[in-house]
Amino acid sequence: MRRAAGLDPRRRVNRLLLVSPPANEHVPPAGAGFLVGVVDADAVRASADETRIVCFDNDPYNPTGASQLYAGPLGCPVNTLPGVGHITPDQGYGRWPSLEAWCRGATRELRADGIG
Repeated sequence: MRRAAGLDPRRRVNRLLLVSPPANEHVPPAGAGFLVGVVDADAVRASADETRIVCFDNDPYNPTGASQLYAGPLGCPVNTLPGVGHITPDQGYGRWPSLEAWCRGATRELRADGIG
């Protein structure tokens, strides 16, 4: 999201997945590299053919939810998954079959099938 405004249009991607995007005010100082800053929604939309967000309903880094904070301005769908918190290997995420299928264009929905 930070680099979209300066992206060369020839570098546009087919699919852009925003995984657990944080709310800036909930990012601890050690995670400053993950601060999103001001989002240029037009630039993000122009950077990809398809943009989607996946997050959990109880993410401590975005307790208000990615739907409210990002999906509206970006005009993209959100898969809000139940439980787990923040999508990281520390939360048990590893291989993620439905994400792999989405990347290949074989599915539209992402599930919490990467836990385990």
